[in-house]
Amino acid sequence: MSLPVFNEFVIHEDDNVGPRWERYVQKLNNMFVAMDINNEVRKKAMLLHFVGEPVNDIVHTLQLGEGGNSENCYETLCSKLTAHFKPKTNRRIMIFKFRSAKQEESEPFEDYVLRLRNLASKCDFTDIEEEITNQLIFTIRDKKLQRKALEDNLPLEKIIDIAKNNAADRR
Repeated sequence: MSLPVFNEFVIHEDDNVGPRWERYVQKLNNMFVAMDINNEVRKKAMLLHFVGEPVNDIVHTLQLGEGGNSENCYETLCSKLTAHFKPKTNRRIMIFKFRSAKQEESEPFEDYVLRLRNLASKCDFTDIEEEITNQLIFTIRDKKLQRKALEDNLPLEKIIDIAKNNAADRR
């Protein structure tokens, strides 16, 4: 059996090693589907073959627990490696960045909401929608919308709908 060509995973220090690892595993899983490989033993063996020596060195340091050396631990191994490559974040810094966000002068409302969602996703908030709503109310440029959101206690989706309608009316 000849193995297909598949690039090894390149480890270098950057902020996106976690997302790059997740994409790598997705591509590997897509290859498994395309090649009709369902056997966990084969998946694990192919993963270890393709990732390269630096990742194999990491694998040897992981605590895989019971079954870590067993034949059907492909998912466990992928989970452990994903956790290893996931960037470590300082929650307080992430919350500071979120709280410091303000709608820029030329920034469309929808882009600002998207930026807040991205920032909030890194803050480990209990209620992301509520946090985004509050941040919007404090920082949006449209003072009429701000007043309406406060007075009517509007949920996030309603604020977004009103902003979209206002933008459509200005066109």
